Amino acid sequence: MFLRATKTHSKAGQPAYSVRLVESRRHGSSVRQKTLLNLGTGYSVPKRLWRQVAALTSDLLHGQPPLLSVDPEVLNAAEDLVNRLRLRGLQSATGPDPSRFANVDLDSLQHDTARSVGAERLCLQTLEDLRFSELLLRQGCSLRDAKIATALLVARMLHPSSEREALRWLQRSTALLEVLGLDSDPGLSLSKLYRTNDLLWRHREALQEGLFQRERELLRLDAMVVFYDLTNVHYSGRQNATLRRFARSKQKRNDCPLVTFGLALDGDGFPRRCDVLPGNVSEPGTLQQALGKLAQGLDESGPRPTVVLDAGIASQANIEWLQEHGWNWIAVSREAKPQ
Repeated sequence: MFLRATKTHSKAGQPAYSVRLVESRRHGSSVRQKTLLNLGTGYSVPKRLWRQVAALTSDLLHGQPPLLSVDPEVLNAAEDLVNRLRLRGLQSATGPDPSRFANVDLDSLQHDTARSVGAERLCLQTLEDLRFSELLLRQGCSLRDAKIATALLVARMLHPSSEREALRWLQRSTALLEVLGLDSDPGLSLSKLYRTNDLLWRHREALQEGLFQRERELLRLDAMVVFYDLTNVHYSGRQNATLRRFARSKQKRNDCPLVTFGLALDGDGFPRRCDVLPGNVSEPGTLQQALGKLAQGLDESGPRPTVVLDAGIASQANIEWLQEHGWNWIAVSREAKPQ
């Protein structure tokens, strides 16, 4: 698109020049020029600005406003030409070819092999802040095992399920493997996920301590309150002579063997440590062992945390043990206050 002065003649026979806005268009192997606007002989914009006016007119007509400041005289002239072209209905003459567009029914769209990545990226950033992979590498794990453990952990967070279902979710529903660079790993199988779980279990002590200490650094957690409690669930799978026991089930599944989970939380709800115990373990009998492990990571010169426990654990022997070892405690009991 450009401005051109075309020679004409006045009635008095004197030569005159008419300014026209012209566009070059290709027709097959030849190029032809088409006049878009005839601006007449009285066009007032100086000739030295014609190139800028024509270029800006083309940009504005295609919906591209100038990025940098423009001479006001050039801008006003270009806007005037754009308005004249639009009044003449010439938007399509310099715009995109309408034949290249098609209407789409949004309700009929179908997504094929769509995968999620948003929540996965948030989980990965959290694990990176906690230095989860670094903890595994310090225990002698390979980088590949650390990545698979990360994938399995994110699957537990976003899609709690068995290892078999976790593998299906990783391979078909999420882009997590691509983000971790595991999408082309031929060794990622169900048996590998089982072995990764065993790996995490072997290093559970170092992982629990390292993750909690990192949480304290990041969030400035106060370690002055400890909540401790147990629960049990019925057991399924291979027989385990150490853990598999019959006892009173809190899920009313007295026909099934049980395992017991012990969990200690800080005052902000962050896990301090957890243990898997035999299904028939006595709740009062686990407190001293659990607090003994917690005490290993405490500052001996500082005060002991306050322990919060329920009536099932707050036996007279445990209360006396807490007092003897300098632990503050809070308990709920239906009986009289312990002496």
